[in-house]
Amino acid sequence: MKEPKVLLTMKDIKKHEIIKEVLAKRLKGIQACEVLGITPVHFSRLKKKVQLHGIQGILRPGREAPNKITNLLSDKVTALYKKYYYDFNISHFNWRQG
Repeated sequence: MKEPKVLLTMKDIKKHEIIKEVLAKRLKGIQACEVLGITPVHFSRLKKKVQLHGIQGILRPGREAPNKITNLLSDKVTALYKKYYYDFNISHFNWRQG
């Protein structure tokens, strides 16, 4: 099975570092909320996720586009273009997603 893509941003890294500081009792939760610009309730949710899953708990999984065409359809259109429509403007066939 294909491993899901995970998006990791600098903002996520900053969140994780601040939550680790709170867990190590070097920073208070209210101060962390102010730094991150989130509510105490949301911070407690994030803190619990970090305690259970580490940084993976706060990351968002990447998703494929819902309107993405299948490779089979893409291959069929490419074959049609090469066989019958080779003299057409290529921008008509520029929808292929790879």
